[in-house]
Amino acid sequence: MKYNPYCELCTACGEDGCCSHISCFSTLVQNPKCKYGRSYVADAILNNGIVVVTYKLVERLKKEESYTKSDFLSDFETETDKLYDKRFNIHNDEEQSD
Repeated sequence: MKYNPYCELCTACGEDGCCSHISCFSTLVQNPKCKYGRSYVADAILNNGIVVVTYKLVERLKKEESYTKSDFLSDFETETDKLYDKRFNIHNDEEQSD
């Protein structure tokens, strides 16, 4: 059997930016076994989380004089690390063994 990178359900190839994720989302609703749809949805959730964190921190930076650029960068790193950990299941083994 020859390797075929294309999903049989949505025809996506799995390469970022190659095709619209919309076809994967719509296929995923109809069939949760879509090869790339689950990954695209998880990436979209991660990206949205990063946008939300960035917006909140920028608003805080604009409103609070005592909140510095250094505070912003530190908080941004902390919050985005949490999002990446959740998206890629980092540290789950450690948490489960506690």
